[in-house]
Amino acid sequence: MPARGKKPVKALKKKNKQEDEPSENNQEDEDVANMDNPNQIRDDIEDLTQEEKDRMVYKKLNSLNPQAPVNLTKFQFCKNRGFVTDDVVDQLVMHYCMEGDMLLGESDDARDQDDNKTNKTRKDKQLLDKMNTAIIAEFGQDNRK
Repeated sequence: MPARGKKPVKALKKKNKQEDEPSENNQEDEDVANMDNPNQIRDDIEDLTQEEKDRMVYKKLNSLNPQAPVNLTKFQFCKNRGFVTDDVVDQLVMHYCMEGDMLLGESDDARDQDDNKTNKTRKDKQLLDKMNTAIIAEFGQDNRK
């Protein structure tokens, strides 16, 4: 029996055999190992001097719309029959976002979706007919007029 706190030699040999086996995804293993240690120096980070690190970078924010035209010129046919430059330009920008999925009409998923819809409408119609027949059987007359 080995002394306390020490592992038997056989267990160490088995563990070393497992560690010596080459991994199929060496690149993925290295990426995962790099993610675990945030203090490790990475290759994709640029080395900066202390002076560059201490320098303050200021950014000025403004309300100018880069998509708005600077000099919008229109032809006024009714008033003076000439070109007039508008100083005031619309600054409103509409962003449209729609969440969802698009399916091609000929795809298998679209066919499955159509099948599910037809099955649901068929089952709903059968349920409605069953309810109507139960009502007719209970009251003895047809009240669907």
